[in-house]
Amino acid sequence: MKKFFTLITMVLMAVSANAKEVLPLPEDMGADKRTQFGSWEWRDVAKLYSGAEIAADATDAGVVYYDASAYEYLVIKYKECSVKTNFGLQYNSKGTVGQWGAELYQSQTELAANTSGVVGVALDADHKNKVYKVFLQTQGEGSLIVEEVYLGSKAEYEADLAANPVVAWYPETVDFLGKFSGTKNDDGTVTFKNASAWNWNGAWFGDYDASYYSYAVVELAEPAAFVVQLAIQHGSGDDISTQVQAGQKAAILELSANKNHIKQAALQPGAAGDFTVKAVYFATEEYIKKNRDNILFDDTQNVALSGLSPWKEGDVDRATFDAATGVLTITGDPDGGAGWWQGSVDYSHFDNFVVELAETTAGGAVVVQYVAEAAAATRQANGQNKVEFGVGATNIVVPLDAANKNAVQQMWIQGNKDASFTIKKAYFAVASATPEANLGTSTDISTINAAMQHDGVRYNLAGQKVDVSYKGVVIENGKKILVK
Repeated sequence: MKKFFTLITMVLMAVSANAKEVLPLPEDMGADKRTQFGSWEWRDVAKLYSGAEIAADATDAGVVYYDASAYEYLVIKYKECSVKTNFGLQYNSKGTVGQWGAELYQSQTELAANTSGVVGVALDADHKNKVYKVFLQTQGEGSLIVEEVYLGSKAEYEADLAANPVVAWYPETVDFLGKFSGTKNDDGTVTFKNASAWNWNGAWFGDYDASYYSYAVVELAEPAAFVVQLAIQHGSGDDISTQVQAGQKAAILELSANKNHIKQAALQPGAAGDFTVKAVYFATEEYIKKNRDNILFDDTQNVALSGLSPWKEGDVDRATFDAATGVLTITGDPDGGAGWWQGSVDYSHFDNFVVELAETTAGGAVVVQYVAEAAAATRQANGQNKVEFGVGATNIVVPLDAANKNAVQQMWIQGNKDASFTIKKAYFAVASATPEANLGTSTDISTINAAMQHDGVRYNLAGQKVDVSYKGVVIENGKKILVK
């Protein structure tokens, strides 16, 4: 019986000695905290020694090492590793400070880029009784999440590996704004100052494999003052590009079949000046499907007051507009006004067109007109939404027609002669960003209604109303006509 209890005791001691030891992690690792690394950055995961670090030529008599003789493997459980990373442990401190010393021993392996799982490092039987520290070292810029690091037996490692094999993982987006050489700002944006028109502001990749991604995206910090082009060049020499148009904030570029050999990218301004970029990145098809509207649009999109053009009767303006003060004065009867010509613009992201007024001396109307040929057969010629307002109006909200807002032809403000409106701003807005409508007091606008209802009204290609004496291409009842 005594021999039996002795055997049990020895087995329990062996099990206890081989039970895995989970190492405490630094505060910025573990517990699903992402750890960001710079290129070839070293990070201590666990300092297992006590005493001071020493230089290569110093004695380590004051260092107390960790004895890992009872274990066979150092194991890391990680996820979402975006960069190739060295993982391992050092067995003594000599040579770890100042230079690599002759007595520096270590065991290490690699965590592959774009993976998640479990990886183990076999301990060196000759040196594992003197463990100094556990480390991670990335071979480039990137990040990963460290879930657990432990010392354990081969059986424990193999069981954990079977339950958590290394699998491919890719982030939804990969930002490469940092590859450009513009001025880095504290908020993470990059400003390209005094850029020449169409200058090649480049980011070098060499031979980057973006096969996992379907698109490249550029997002500006503010809506563009001029065209900004994103160009991608492949190893085969072909280029693809897209442009952020003036007044817009982003553009999405579909990658080509050669996306596995991307050589470089460029940001090119269409005019000389400064521009600030918020992000440039590769993105998956799923990411774009989920986020397309949020990438391309804010909740509101301003319409430049400077683009408001007075109507004409022949060569005579029927209104005046001062973009500096926002004052629109109607000078023609019965339905003078001014409009923003769009041609055919897709405003499907938005729900309303809003004009904010500071002061009104008379009633008027705000109208959104759609292109007749652009959508379903149910659309009538020059279909439109119109909202009338009275004296004292501040917010005029015109709901957009859901079936037609993908082809907005023009917007205009209209009133009778001598009416005056001070315009603060005009913009398209989603429902949640639309102010409460304030249409002011009632007013007699029957003249305006009658003028808007009859057929045969003609506009030039700038959206200005013209009379029958006008020669050239005009738009009448939604159709283009050449008048000779």
